[in-house]
Amino acid sequence: MQVEPIAFIRNLHTGIQGDVGREQQYVMHDSLAVELEYETYHPQLAQELPSIERGTWRLNADGTMDNTWKLRPNVRWHDGHPFTAADLLFTFELNKDPELLPPTSSTSRMESLTAPDELTVVVHWTAPYLIADRDMLAEIAPRHLLEDTYRSDKARFTGLPYFTNEFVGLGPYRMVRWEPGSHIEVAAFADYYQGRPPFDTIYLRFVPDPTTAVANILAGSVDIVPTSSTEGIDLDTAFDVERRWSGTGNQVGIGQTGRVIIAEPQFRQEYSRPRNGVSNLAVREALLRAIDRQALAETMTHDRAPIADSYFLPVDPIRPQLDSFIPQYPYDPARARQLMGEAGWTPGPNGIFVHPGGERFDIDLWGRQGGGNDKIISIIGDAWKGIGLAPNVMVEPTALLGDREYESLRPGFLIINPSGSAYYESVAKLHTRSIPTAENRWRGSNYGAYGNPRVDALIDRIQETVDTQQRLPLHQQLVYEHMANVVMLPLYWQVTPVLMLKGVKGPRTNQKRPTTNIFEWDKI
Repeated sequence: MQVEPIAFIRNLHTGIQGDVGREQQYVMHDSLAVELEYETYHPQLAQELPSIERGTWRLNADGTMDNTWKLRPNVRWHDGHPFTAADLLFTFELNKDPELLPPTSSTSRMESLTAPDELTVVVHWTAPYLIADRDMLAEIAPRHLLEDTYRSDKARFTGLPYFTNEFVGLGPYRMVRWEPGSHIEVAAFADYYQGRPPFDTIYLRFVPDPTTAVANILAGSVDIVPTSSTEGIDLDTAFDVERRWSGTGNQVGIGQTGRVIIAEPQFRQEYSRPRNGVSNLAVREALLRAIDRQALAETMTHDRAPIADSYFLPVDPIRPQLDSFIPQYPYDPARARQLMGEAGWTPGPNGIFVHPGGERFDIDLWGRQGGGNDKIISIIGDAWKGIGLAPNVMVEPTALLGDREYESLRPGFLIINPSGSAYYESVAKLHTRSIPTAENRWRGSNYGAYGNPRVDALIDRIQETVDTQQRLPLHQQLVYEHMANVVMLPLYWQVTPVLMLKGVKGPRTNQKRPTTNIFEWDKI
C-alpha cells in the first residue's frame, strides 16, 4: 500500500483529515454493513439489513423513523471480549459528543439508541433518512477499552494508543505490530465470527513510491498491489505491467470505483479569481465546453472509462429516467469563446481574455498528488489556454495533502473525485451544511462553498424520501439544477487497477475499496 495510516477509527483521533487508512482498517475491523460492490451493501456484524418489508425499518406517523438492528451472536473483539449492543450505545455517545466531533448528516438525525437486549439496537431518527440501512456508526468503538478514559480524561482520549499501535477490532485479522514507515503485521483472528480467515499472517507494507511498489510485485516479493480510489499506481503503469505479464497468469484487474473525476470551482467571492470569472454561469459553461472530455478519458484511462456529464453513472439503474434532465455540453471551443464574450471578456493584444476593468483571465487549476492529476491539469490547462485563458496549473505539495483549509480556500479549480453514491454522498456534497469552515474544523466535502437554497431543499427531501418512486422526480429536479448551473465540471468516471500474482484470488474490481472483502482473499 502506498499510504500509511495515521490512526484507526479516524473520526475519533486527533488531527485526522481525509480518508487515509480506510483500506488498512477494513483488514482488522468490521461494521454493521459493508459495501462489497458498487451500491450493494451486505450485513456484516448485523444479521440482516433493516427492511421496511420485515418491519425492522419503520416510518412513523409523526415524521420520525426507527431502525432495528439484530447483531450476530458470538462476535468477539480481538482481545476476546464479547461485542454487544453496549458497544453501539457507547459509539453513539462518542459520535454525538460535540467536544469530539461536529454533527454529520447521520448523527444529526439520530436522536437516540436503545438496546432491548444484548444483541438488538433500535435507532430512533428525528426524520426519515435515505441510507439508514448503511450509514449508522460505521466505525464502532470498544466500550470496555475506552469508556474509563472517556469519562475521566476526555482531553487524553483521542490520543490513546488504542487508535494506533494498540488497535483492537472486530475483523478477520488482528494487529500484531506496527513498524512506522515500514509495515503493519496482522495475524488471523481464530475466533472470528465467520470462521478462521485463510492466511496466518498478512504484511501490509507501505511503499509510497509507485515505481518501487511495481518493482516489488514484478520481483515477486509482494503478492498484490491494491489500488483504491484514493491511493495506488496509475493506469499507464498498470497497462505496462499487463503487457509485460502477458502469458504468465499474473493478473491486472481494472475496476469501476463509482467516483467521478470533477473540477470543482471556488464560489467564495473573497477567494475566487479572477473576479467576474467563475461566479458567471456563462464562464463556467465555457470552461466545460473547452475540454475534450472524450480525449481526456482516453488518455487517462486507455479508453476504459466513460466520460461524465453529471454525478450519475451511465449504468445507474435510474439513469434512463434522468437522461432528459441532464443538460449536455459537448466539446466546442468556438462556442466556449463565444460564451466568454457574452460574459464580458474580450481578447487582449496577446490573445488572452481581459475584462473591461483590465483584469486578465488568470485561472488556477490545482490537482492533488498522485492519481495522474498532474497529467489531468496539464491537459485541461492546455485546453483552456487554447481558447484564450491563462491557466496556472499546480500539483499540491505532499506536505499539504489532506489539508482541508488549504484546499477550501484555494482561488480557482480543484480536481477531486468525490466519494460515495449518487443517491446520497455525491448529492449531499453540495449542500451548504457540507461547506468546510473554521467553525467545523474544515470538515465537509463542499470545498468550493457552493450554496443554493433550492439545492439544499431538494437534497433534504431526497435524504428523507425512502420510497424510490417518490424520490425519482426529486433526483430529476436536482440533477437539472446542478448541471444547468454547471456547479462542477464533470470529466470522466474513475477506474483503478489491482496488480495480483498468479494464484491470488478474492480482490474484486467492482468495489470501491479493494480490502472490504479481505476475509474472502486467498492464494492457491
